Amino acid sequence: MTNTIPTAGAAATARYDDQDRLLDYPSTSSGQASLYSYTANGELQSKTKNGQTTQYAYDVLGNLKHVTLPDTTAIGYLTDGQNRRIGKTVNGVLVQGFLYQNQLNPIAELDGNNQIVSRFVYASKANVPDYLTKNGATYRIISDHLGSPRLVINTANGSVAQRIDYDVWGNITQDTNPGFQPFGYAGGLYDRHTKLVCFGARDYDAETGRWTAKDPIGFGGGDSNLYGYVVGDPVNFIDPLGLCKNDEWPKYPEYDGNPDDPIEPLHPECSIPALRVVCTLAGEGSNRRGATRTTNPKHHPNAKSPEPPNAKDLFDKSITDKKGRRWAIDKDGIIHRFSKPSNGETHWNGSTGGDKPIRMEDIPNDITDVTHPIPKRVSLTDGKRKNRTLHRLPDLQSRLCNGDGLVGDSPPHQGREPDSIATCCFKLIC
Repeated sequence: MTNTIPTAGAAATARYDDQDRLLDYPSTSSGQASLYSYTANGELQSKTKNGQTTQYAYDVLGNLKHVTLPDTTAIGYLTDGQNRRIGKTVNGVLVQGFLYQNQLNPIAELDGNNQIVSRFVYASKANVPDYLTKNGATYRIISDHLGSPRLVINTANGSVAQRIDYDVWGNITQDTNPGFQPFGYAGGLYDRHTKLVCFGARDYDAETGRWTAKDPIGFGGGDSNLYGYVVGDPVNFIDPLGLCKNDEWPKYPEYDGNPDDPIEPLHPECSIPALRVVCTLAGEGSNRRGATRTTNPKHHPNAKSPEPPNAKDLFDKSITDKKGRRWAIDKDGIIHRFSKPSNGETHWNGSTGGDKPIRMEDIPNDITDVTHPIPKRVSLTDGKRKNRTLHRLPDLQSRLCNGDGLVGDSPPHQGREPDSIATCCFKLIC
């Protein structure tokens, strides 16, 4: 499979395999193509450009761990238990670290001795800070609509400490002070050694306009190309999570700090595991029917046929909350609600899919399973920044966490550890 790509005003042809993996990419400067190879899991393993090879290695969860540059310089990345990049080594020596205020946003940069180099203050955008303090000075970060830093200005005297220019895909065309601050294209963490940008679950290669690994949530990210960046529209969309472009997320206040602005779609407190669920629900729930109040035949046999057709099965697998309402999740990740009993009748009255979906913030914190213990929870955040929780969210790779509370034909997880984040991206839920 080939694709014609415009490069520097000329047309060139890139070649892909049947899994959308880039095999070679033209170089107009040298006339030689860059060659790419991949691991068995689909992660970028090597890139050979102008005869020089860069090698990449990953941990079992798909996090980029090591990059060996053509000059044998070894770049290493440290990842914490929440899959956040917290450190960088060069030839085994720690040179950089990060402290986080939540799942996605660094609040401080550290040096190799774990001393604070810079502090960051977030205000107008969720994916990039507005201010940083460094060496006793305060700087204003001027970013564009995507969150890409363009100017870093000393607030005391107005001098420009750093100017960065990018092309449409995020390649840096000018940087007057490399490494002055760690943020790059679309607010991601930029590594000037590898030229990769870290966004949550994956690393982005601006040279090719592609991710270095497949989407951990598969086609739930809304793109048939699992390596594609924001469905080919980097001018209008961002993907701070490395999972899906921002308009794939449901327009609920708990996920969208400003529903009228498509460029700022999340609260910083949202975790990557939770937002994997958000992207999945967005991708799978768009064609569901609205919340029609229908009698459940289990408790009212003479009633009309239920909506959805599997309402009885959903009810049989449902769990109850403290108000007597019942909740169930179908195999597509849609959450269904049943009313509390009234005059011996129970009704299906809505789901998170459809034109008028149930809002995630209306799902109660404490849902009590009447037959089995509740599995671990995933913390979410609503518009008022109060903790909310969801329960038993499915892995859409057809590997469910367990058979209870879920409706579907897939076998239960049976206590197995997921073999990779790509095959069970809800490991922290199960």
